[in-house]
Amino acid sequence: MVPSRRAEPAEIRFSLWGNAFLGLVFSLVTLVCLVVVAALVTSFFIEVPGDATRSLALGLQYAAVLIGGAIAGRRAGQRGIAVGGAIGVVFSVLQLVLAARGGNIAHILSAESLARVVGSIVCAVVGGVLGVNL
Repeated sequence: MVPSRRAEPAEIRFSLWGNAFLGLVFSLVTLVCLVVVAALVTSFFIEVPGDATRSLALGLQYAAVLIGGAIAGRRAGQRGIAVGGAIGVVFSVLQLVLAARGGNIAHILSAESLARVVGSIVCAVVGGVLGVNL
């Protein structure tokens, strides 16, 4: 039996952020792919009312963050909550920064925006835990 090598704290921190960055990249790529597919499907095959598009976009965002958390958690092999939480926080901050550049500061401080941030973090954490345990 080969003894396991314990990682130093600096290696764990690098591994956590390295895996979180990988998960964030996968989340963004997945989000773009899902949005393109949804746009094609809704434009050619399904008539979607205007109110449902916001829910569809939110669902795609949560699915992308969940997939990114699962991939990063699987790669990390441990600490899925931390890896997923890091992905959720960075994704949410990136989303808020991009929304702020649009000039709508009042929308950033709304309860709906807070719910999106919390939802993204929760989905990423669930993805990280699923990735570690699968």
